[in-house]
Amino acid sequence: MKSRSVPQVNRSHDFVDEFDLGIDLSTVERVLRPKMSVLDASQGGFRWPAAVMEKGDDLTIHIFEPDYEMRREIEEELNSEVYDGKVVLHQFDVADLVPEKLRQRLNAWSIGMLYLGERPDAAGVIRSLRDLYQRGRIDYTIFTPPADDLNLIVDELAMSRTEVFKLGGGNQCLAVTDRFRNKISGKVHFNAFGVAPVCKEFGIDCRGVIQLGGAFGEDGADFLAAGAKRIVMVEANPESYEKICGRYAADARFVIVNCAVTDKNGPIAFRVMNNPVSSSVLPLSYHKEIYPDIDEVRQVTVDGMTMDTMMGELATAGVGMNEFNVLKMDIQGAEILALKGGVKTLAGIDAILTEVAIKPLYEGGASLDEMDDLLGRAGFVRMAINTADHVDWGDAFYVRQTKPISINSTTKESSEFLDSIDPASMVKWDAMPLRVKRQQLTQRLINLSTDELSKVFKADVWPAMKQIMVGDLRLVPLLFEEFVASQQLAHSASMGTSHPKFVNCLLAAMLYRPVGEITLPLDKSVIPKWLTEVEG
Repeated sequence: MKSRSVPQVNRSHDFVDEFDLGIDLSTVERVLRPKMSVLDASQGGFRWPAAVMEKGDDLTIHIFEPDYEMRREIEEELNSEVYDGKVVLHQFDVADLVPEKLRQRLNAWSIGMLYLGERPDAAGVIRSLRDLYQRGRIDYTIFTPPADDLNLIVDELAMSRTEVFKLGGGNQCLAVTDRFRNKISGKVHFNAFGVAPVCKEFGIDCRGVIQLGGAFGEDGADFLAAGAKRIVMVEANPESYEKICGRYAADARFVIVNCAVTDKNGPIAFRVMNNPVSSSVLPLSYHKEIYPDIDEVRQVTVDGMTMDTMMGELATAGVGMNEFNVLKMDIQGAEILALKGGVKTLAGIDAILTEVAIKPLYEGGASLDEMDDLLGRAGFVRMAINTADHVDWGDAFYVRQTKPISINSTTKESSEFLDSIDPASMVKWDAMPLRVKRQQLTQRLINLSTDELSKVFKADVWPAMKQIMVGDLRLVPLLFEEFVASQQLAHSASMGTSHPKFVNCLLAAMLYRPVGEITLPLDKSVIPKWLTEVEG
């Protein structure tokens, strides 16, 4: 697999755009959607006029106000019938509740919008809700932070795939989780539903594809265009399986399998819907609310297999696991079951394109955050998501990650990249991919004491840094873990002498971003002379 090219993550303090949206209401109206749950924790009185309420179909606003007198004032405002049943007043501060208890109190799967207004402790409130942000359960956040806290908030939210947009006409900001980024920025973050376009966009060398949920075989041309030399196409529905065989039975590149891939072996009931692409081994749940016209019409018993069992049987027929490195799944909620039964198979997979549900559509299906968690433990990180067709489901792309960088490490780790880059170790160093070199060099910069760094910098460290800084890697957007590491490094570098290794962090940050994008200490005199005098 070559260097992966993933969408550029918006870097700290570099807002992608400034919108002249005017007052709060313009921003609110832009992101309202039916049945949205809005949480107002601004503690600034009532600010939801009837005009806004009427725009939201089944809109519910939860106002958290711990001050008794302020609650009395808000209650007086609510004496209009337009607010009947649409506003719920709580006597707590949102920051005082455990995140999951907060979501349960709202009786909502997620928070559509969190409004913090001009709260001076906005950074603390956002930090207290980190779990919900990281699980993608807060879609939009509107806040006007104190100037000194803006950078901290941007960094905090970036680690939860939440991007901050600065609104025009003041310091007001809008934070948007990644699946709604397109709606706000107008920029396409991920719009490729096929394996070929995502492999091209993300720099994946596709050797072969395992497809769970072959439908009618219409994706075959896409897989071949991606460069796949071998394709395993699995379909549980016997009728759909026959159609796939009609297309590809004579093509030796395709292996067609009729079974349901799940977490155990043995016969299983397959539920056929009046819309065939919604058929699944799982019963409908939330799916009924979104698409009430789709129903189960019959059940058929099919062979059930784990992914590992299926690939093991194929191996006896001469189909090797090493022929495949891309997995595509669209099996209507059963993706999580397939993954649980495919631990061995996943070990050889580099990238996964899968259908995901923000809220499970089928009984026993997984939510997006559960998929993130399971695949994260298997070594994958979600790099992109598209919910263009519906806010509650879409497609997500996961990429296998390399070893994370330990930014806070203070001990020297045992590795082939030893205490200095001397001629004896240069052979191994030159053979390393640039991305691995950057990780190794970052770790070494963090591990060295500043005194040690000053002694080896000119002869050993700087030549290695230049290889990375002038190489093609600087043109490739950062992986998510690298972006988080660069955020931490840049922040530590900006602290100057208040951070014991700010010089080390500054040099490490330069491996990921141009110096012009790094906030240097206000007192430039603290930067050592041996660093300012370096050539090249």
